[in-house]
Amino acid sequence: MDKQKEKLPVKMEYNEMQTIPLALHEMHMARHNRLLRWLCIAWAASVVIVTLAFVWLWNQYDYESSTELSGVYNLVDSEGNVVSSDLDPEDVIRIMQELERGKNQKDQNQN
Repeated sequence: MDKQKEKLPVKMEYNEMQTIPLALHEMHMARHNRLLRWLCIAWAASVVIVTLAFVWLWNQYDYESSTELSGVYNLVDSEGNVVSSDLDPEDVIRIMQELERGKNQKDQNQN
């Protein structure tokens, strides 16, 4: 075998009519590649920003749920402050009054 590579006959002729369309194509491809690169960078940045925002909001409160005697679901942070409640303050006062009345009636029934 010959150690030399076989050379295929290629006819390279300079043609000005092909130069301009090829240069235009290269310019469009370079623009497309830059646009695609910036699109990928913007997508990655948005994913990072959304993730960081979620984690930041998630760590604002240490939530725990509790069910009180009234059966109302409260959202309480780690310091014991009620973040949201199903009842208005007037409802809580009314429930407390009813509980007191029930205790008084129970005490009277036992005597």
